[in-house]
Amino acid sequence: YNDPKGGMYNRAAQGRGRQPGSAFKPFVYTAAIDNGYGPSYVLQDTPISFPDGRKTWAPKNYDGKFRGPVTMRQAVEQSINIPAIRMLHTVGVDKVIKYAQRMGIRSPLERNLSLAIGTSSVTPLEIASAYGTLATNGMHAEPITVLRVVGRDDKVIVDNRPKLAQA
Repeated sequence: YNDPKGGMYNRAAQGRGRQPGSAFKPFVYTAAIDNGYGPSYVLQDTPISFPDGRKTWAPKNYDGKFRGPVTMRQAVEQSINIPAIRMLHTVGVDKVIKYAQRMGIRSPLERNLSLAIGTSSVTPLEIASAYGTLATNGMHAEPITVLRVVGRDDKVIVDNRPKLAQA
């Protein structure tokens, strides 16, 4: 849209103020699967806390409940926070960040365990691009806005092809 005070603004490409929340969890689990953890791997959905300077971070699940041992498949199906945080801790924050970046996330990601539950801001276009990588069995295509421009006499003026890379 066009903001008279700030000029043109594209929320899809420039809207960095939004946290993806649970939409970030697939990057955690993609890194886990690619590093040898299968769908039947058991994670604990039990209370957990981490010292954070002078205070302690004690994350919760959305529904406030704990389920005990759950498989990674169950954790994904139910989008449970605690197992995602535990898996991020197990696989490693840096490794998950690298996977997210290879899949299409370009915004800076904070190096902390809350990353598993989507606390780093990304744009909607980045999430869509990264999910496209999941949909294409790991082939990432940089988003492009114009595929083709055809002029008079059907002459092709612009012919953009997506650049593919194995993520």
